Amino acid sequence: SGYYGSAYYIVDINESDEVLYYDPHTVNKAVKSEKQFDSFFEPQLHRMKLSKLNPSTLICFECIDEESTNLLIKNLTEFPNSPISYTDIS
Repeated sequence: SGYYGSAYYIVDINESDEVLYYDPHTVNKAVKSEKQFDSFFEPQLHRMKLSKLNPSTLICFECIDEESTNLLIKNLTEFPNSPISYTDIS
């Protein structure tokens, strides 16, 4: 959430302005084989109102190719009142 001692993996913001997230602080038992790798992550998805997020939250986006990267840049810079700007220096 951006507050001291808090960190969440945000996966979606739904139409009700709720943030859907996983809490990486959940402790799981150690795995002993490759068959147990899916137990690394907590399966429980949590919800929180978007207004509860600290405005200084660091957000990361995953882009799988150049096209998705360009679309993300376009959407972020054209969003109303966006603090994000982009200048192509190529």
